[in-house]
Amino acid sequence: MKLKNRFLLFISIALSLILSVWAILFYYSILEEVYDEVDDQLDNYAQLIMSDFLSDSMSDFYSGDGSNNTFELYEISPEMAKSRPKIKYYESMIYINSKHETEPARVLDTYFCNAENRYFALKIYTPIIETHDLRESILIWMIMLYVTLLIVLIVINTIVYHVSMHPFYKFLNWMKNYDILHPIPLDNKTSVIEFKELNDTANGTLQRIDKVYQSQKMFIANASHEMQTPLAVAINNLDSLVQTDLTENQLSYIANINKTLMRASAVNKSLLLLAKIEGNVFIEQSNVDIIEIINSVLPNLKDIYSSKKITYSVDLSQCTLNINADLASVLVTNLIKNAIVYSPINGEIKIICRENIFSVSNKSIDDKPLDEKNIFIPFYKSTDNVNSSGIGLALVKAICDKSRLKIEYLFEQNFHSFKISD
Repeated sequence: MKLKNRFLLFISIALSLILSVWAILFYYSILEEVYDEVDDQLDNYAQLIMSDFLSDSMSDFYSGDGSNNTFELYEISPEMAKSRPKIKYYESMIYINSKHETEPARVLDTYFCNAENRYFALKIYTPIIETHDLRESILIWMIMLYVTLLIVLIVINTIVYHVSMHPFYKFLNWMKNYDILHPIPLDNKTSVIEFKELNDTANGTLQRIDKVYQSQKMFIANASHEMQTPLAVAINNLDSLVQTDLTENQLSYIANINKTLMRASAVNKSLLLLAKIEGNVFIEQSNVDIIEIINSVLPNLKDIYSSKKITYSVDLSQCTLNINADLASVLVTNLIKNAIVYSPINGEIKIICRENIFSVSNKSIDDKPLDEKNIFIPFYKSTDNVNSSGIGLALVKAICDKSRLKIEYLFEQNFHSFKISD
């Protein structure tokens, strides 16, 4: 769940609970006030009736006509008087003669004693149909107020959240798109102290990472450059040694040594090229015709690896990529060579150039897909093939990143495929 959704969920739940409790308490407080007012009126009316009765101006029993306030007054025994509360308020239904129907009423039930120690019960009824209407109106308006407040508070919190968290999402987007080969400074001005500290910490960390990366890249470039000269000297000396009188056994040893040195030289050149790519040596880019490079590279590779008896399926229609011309040649050569090296004897390779998409596919040796997470890491090998330097695909990935091209690995119908597009 996203932070925004989690925040709004918790805020909504908290506000719903708080507003619900407030609405219920407020509603019953209003009702309590209404009933207090009605009860006060009943109490005043009871005092008037008891006063009139004690002054002998009323009969022993009287029942009103029910048009407004209705009361009942009758004598009770002392025992009954002592068994009931002095005063009680409750709701009941009364029959209204004039309307010929029953309506809800508020009732005051009490008793009193005259000078002769005779006890009398008094019940006063007052219709509360208007009170019921008022209660319904209060409930409706309370619900409307509750819903309105909840919606307004959620909207306000959403707006405040987006405004407050804008620097965070800007920082997050910058982190997602950060490329150590093409670093872009973080421009995220904010007055929030925590976000300032986050920006400063991220900048400091990335600067240290970039410093380590640059040092490592320079070390590899310098080491490769320094190793290239002695390797070349050693290979030349071996070539000169072959020209002398040597036995067949000695020539075999020299051939193996020369093969090893040539492989080391190839790896060293690849490392040097990788360092140059990451060092932005190849700056100029243009629309390069990939088909022309394929037609130039493929015949030579076919001759070199003719012993593998590979079948080539070539479909070339149109393919132009925006890339440095020298790197384009390296890219095409490495992809085709990688496909040949990792193809079985009598295998099949498909080379397709169509609609500015260049793909190379080779039949799998072990019928298993490659590890997508590691195949572009330098010196990673999925097999123990001695003809592989383990850096070809790393070069391809570096060239694609440098040229902002998309490279995709697929495993379909027992074929490993590498597809490159703009």
